[in-house]
Amino acid sequence: MTSRILLSTLAGATLLLAGTFARAETVDLKAGGTLAGEVSIGEGDSVVVQSRFPRSEKLTLQRSDLTPQSLYRVLERRADPKDPVAHRQLGALAEEAGLWGAAIDEYRAVKDLDPASAEEMDGHVERLVESLAADVLQDARDLLEEGRASAAVMHLHALMETYPGTKAAKEAEKLLPEATRAAGASVDVASRTVDASAAPKALETVEAHLKRGDAATKDVAGHESSVADGRAAELAVKHFEGAWEAARTLPVATGDEALDARIARARTRAKTALVQAYLTAGTVYLQRRALPDAERWCNKACELDPENKQNHTLHKLILQAKALSIGRGFGGGRVIVKTPATAEDAVTMMKPSKDYPMKTCVVSEDELGSMGDPIAFMYDGTEVQICCKGCMKKFLADPTKYLQKVREAAKAAGK
Repeated sequence: MTSRILLSTLAGATLLLAGTFARAETVDLKAGGTLAGEVSIGEGDSVVVQSRFPRSEKLTLQRSDLTPQSLYRVLERRADPKDPVAHRQLGALAEEAGLWGAAIDEYRAVKDLDPASAEEMDGHVERLVESLAADVLQDARDLLEEGRASAAVMHLHALMETYPGTKAAKEAEKLLPEATRAAGASVDVASRTVDASAAPKALETVEAHLKRGDAATKDVAGHESSVADGRAAELAVKHFEGAWEAARTLPVATGDEALDARIARARTRAKTALVQAYLTAGTVYLQRRALPDAERWCNKACELDPENKQNHTLHKLILQAKALSIGRGFGGGRVIVKTPATAEDAVTMMKPSKDYPMKTCVVSEDELGSMGDPIAFMYDGTEVQICCKGCMKKFLADPTKYLQKVREAAKAAGK
């Protein structure tokens, strides 16, 4: 039976569930809108929502009323993990929803639970891997067309190393020279990477640089915009630049999932830490009224992370200083930045990592993903994920409180 046929019967099928108890979550409706409240599986193909938002009311919906993505989330959380039929149906639903990774996971679960289906499930997985690779290739083409060639190069490298042998990987190999020429050079991946066997040693070098950079960054906070602050900021930049250069030589994929996860974390951490170090150095020099130096560091941050330069508030402060003719060299004029950078300056947006240690929003404690894709950012060297924009203001009001929760969770998870 094909996935499409399975989908046509899924809305009315009775999926074997681990339980039908109500759970606090959200559901998205095909007709538009979102309901938040207690959700439970009713009789037949009904879904019961004791809604608390936008109105307090009890609704009985049909599974066909929910978007495929929302229906998948509701059923996946309640499915019997040992039932291959349930996994098969969930795989079909995830595929319809465009959740390729989830569909692959479901089909592999079917294969593990029902070895007789191995050939069929392998076929599904192979087809979906091709779809994943094709999506990455299209993303790279879109990025190249938008003028974001460096990001396109990163996508192409990841595609060739993660999905070798696919049709998209072969197309990526053809497109890479054009993208590399447009970028001038690859930013996130060096032209030559170390062998997979040498990756652990290179990773240790990255992590050592990051540790020294963190120590230097703490020294910046210990001064009052003095010359010593500038020295500490530049020392932090030096160490984080070393971490970034070493991180760029790491392979995107080694075949070892645990090692690949460490590499991905180190590469993301090195880049975001270096961007933040550049912005910190720029802020220190702005405090000292040295606009040319402040602008130099700000430009470095933007060159390394052009996609998020709109979030660098240091731009606005420098422009304000220029407009007021303040900050020529080290002499004269009023100081417009007397305090360290604002909390917003310390935020560097990023894509959510898969190995984030918390399943709930650190601010609201709602389940991550319950209000759409989580918002992820790096703050003081720590990745933070929140459920919505509304939680950002609360986080920035007391970042130390919430960072401690994330770090404790990471320590408990051994990450």
